[in-house]
Amino acid sequence: MQFEEEQTVTEISEYFNQQETQTLSEVEILGRVVSSLLYSRYPVTNKAIIEGLIRQLEQDSNVSNQQGCRNLLELVLLSTQDDVI
Repeated sequence: MQFEEEQTVTEISEYFNQQETQTLSEVEILGRVVSSLLYSRYPVTNKAIIEGLIRQLEQDSNVSNQQGCRNLLELVLLSTQDDVI
């Protein structure tokens, strides 16, 4: 009986861990970053998006999501390459 309870707890834990590491598309990642900026009432600028993507990259443990953040960072940085930092 106790073994079944432990197995159930393990299954529930694995289910929620899978949900946390869900792979997102690049559009979803960018949408989350922009939504976070809007919710916090920060202006949506290239600099703010870059900061948000870096924060997302540092916090996410999913390798696919990290690569998506890197791809988005590359796109944003290439579109702002002439800007003075």
